[in-house]
Amino acid sequence: MITDVPGIRVGHATDPVALTGVTVVLCDTPAVAGVELRGWANDVVGLD
Repeated sequence: MITDVPGIRVGHATDPVALTGVTVVLCDTPAVAGVELRGWANDVVGLD
C-alpha cells in the first residue's frame, strides 16, 4: 500500500450529505506532481 512507503502521508475526508470528498497524498520531502479527477465515475487506469 502507498501508506507503507516511508515519507508518504494520506488523508481523506467525505461529506455524505453533499456527496463529495477529497483524498490527499503528501510527501514529507518536496516533490512535483498533480492530479485532479472530477465527476461521479472517476477512473485512474492509465494515469501515469
